[in-house]
Amino acid sequence: MRALVDLPGNRGKQITWKIAGQAAATPPGVLKAQRSGDGSVLVSTGPLSVRIPAQGFLPLADVRLNGAAFPGNMTGFTFRAGAQTWSTADAGPVKIDIVEQGPAALVVLVSGRHGAESSPFDFSAKLVFWAGKPYVEVDYRVVAARGASEQLIDSWSWSAGMSTAASRVREGHGHYGVSLKESGEKVSY
Repeated sequence: MRALVDLPGNRGKQITWKIAGQAAATPPGVLKAQRSGDGSVLVSTGPLSVRIPAQGFLPLADVRLNGAAFPGNMTGFTFRAGAQTWSTADAGPVKIDIVEQGPAALVVLVSGRHGAESSPFDFSAKLVFWAGKPYVEVDYRVVAARGASEQLIDSWSWSAGMSTAASRVREGHGHYGVSLKESGEKVSY
C-alpha cells in the first residue's frame, strides 16, 4: 500500500489506519503514463508533465510545471576521471519499465550504459512520481560494469541549467532524513 500524506512541519507525526469492510472508491486519475512512438515515456502528475527519453538519460525532458515550460535544460549525470568523461546524456537506447502505476504513485525504472560505448559504467534509476505533486524522486545508481574492478572518479555532476534569473531549483539528498538545498544558480552535493 502506498500513501502520500502532507503533514505540516518537520516533526514526527502519528497516522492511524482504519480498515473498513468495503474498499474506498479510487480517486480520479491524475497520474498518467503513456509510451510514445519512439519508446519515450510521457508522465503527468497533474501539475508536472515530463518526458523520459528513450535515448540518453537526463533524467527528464520537456518538463512543464502547471502548464508552463521549465526554464532550463537538464544535463545527464556526468563522471570525470582524468581526461575522460562519461554522461548518461550520451547513453544509447535506455530500458524504460513502468513497474507501478497506481492512484498515488507511478514508479519508472530506467537503465543503460553510463555514456557512450567506451564507458566502463552502467546506470540504473528509479523515478517515483506522486499524484498531484510538482516533483519527482530520483534514486540514481552507477555500477562499474566493465574494465578495472576499481574506478577512480574525479568529479560527478548534474545540472538543471536554469535559464532565467527568477528560476529556482531544489535538491534533496540523504537516507533516513533529507537535506534540502535551494538556489537560483547552482546546487551541489
